[in-house]
Amino acid sequence: MKNPKNVKAGKLSKKQGSDFEKRVRLDLEGKGYVVDKWTNNVKFTEYPDKIVGELKPVKPMFIGGRLIMNSGGFPDFIAYKVVEQERTIIGVESKMTGKLDKIEIEKCQWLLDNKKFNRILIAEKHLCQRRIRVFYTDFKDGTTKK
Repeated sequence: MKNPKNVKAGKLSKKQGSDFEKRVRLDLEGKGYVVDKWTNNVKFTEYPDKIVGELKPVKPMFIGGRLIMNSGGFPDFIAYKVVEQERTIIGVESKMTGKLDKIEIEKCQWLLDNKKFNRILIAEKHLCQRRIRVFYTDFKDGTTKK
């Protein structure tokens, strides 16, 4: 049997994460980017002599006939901006804490090595004077921007 406190905490966490993703999307659109949900994921296959990664579409997840997750790609968003006839295509992963786990770091590295994105930004939530601010950290060099 599920603990009611854990269920309530899980629902709250899911809602906060969803709200933060919406905030990141609006912030990027306000900065002139065209933003869309990224519905692909990197799948690693292990062979005896090497590990190979490939890009696969993510399928919707159902539990008991109910839609739980429509698209859970990594990273969360793809965004692009045209500046002086040059397109900058970036991937954006929304993380409330700004920390990626080991598998996510490997996926980011694979996406950059295979030139799927020019850059990958990690969006992080900060509380400044009782207001939520979004800061972006570049995956490659670790620089932080507002």
